[in-house]
Amino acid sequence: AVQQDGHSLVYASSRLKADRGVVGAAVQQDGHALVFASPAFRGDRDLVLAAVEQDGHTLSYADEALREDFDVVLQAVRSTGHALLFAHERFRADRRVVMEAVQSDWQAFGYAAPELRSDREVAAVAVRANRQVLAMLPAELRNDPVIYLQALRADGHALVYLAEGLRAQKDVVLEAVKQDGHALSYASEELRRDRDVVMEAVAEDGLTFGLAALEAR
Repeated sequence: AVQQDGHSLVYASSRLKADRGVVGAAVQQDGHALVFASPAFRGDRDLVLAAVEQDGHTLSYADEALREDFDVVLQAVRSTGHALLFAHERFRADRRVVMEAVQSDWQAFGYAAPELRSDREVAAVAVRANRQVLAMLPAELRNDPVIYLQALRADGHALVYLAEGLRAQKDVVLEAVKQDGHALSYASEELRRDRDVVMEAVAEDGLTFGLAALEAR
């Protein structure tokens, strides 16, 4: 039964919950099944690795020693970026672990150590994953062309998080509307009247014509 539904381990007898073969089959199907197994298995490295590969959140049930194990943590955050929250604190300052985590789940960026949240390379990866990361960055990174262009090329709506001065720069707004014409709504009034910008937005999505200033229609 556990091969089809690992969660069914919750209904198993104590004997089966202490059977490594049964538990192994369960966690491969549903990593969360580890919580229903005999507590002794929370320190079993191979079983925990199998569990976090299927569901990174399972790291929260692992013994402390395994939450300090680089390979276990790396596998967990690759599966579920949010698992960074359950790893030993030192991994929040580990560049490789944090990079893997934010690629899996952009919200993991919020768990990274301050020095990595101010790191250009980490920030660039995070903003590609979700534009909302821009709101979490210090001003010097948010206004860094390498960072905001990564964000705009992934999601034109990232324009809303940029400083007013950047939203008035034609080259910046063009990058945004090329990706999503609706980003025109965040541009300065002057650029919403600019023919080149409006045409680029309309080319991406004709419905954005209504967002242009009246003079450009």
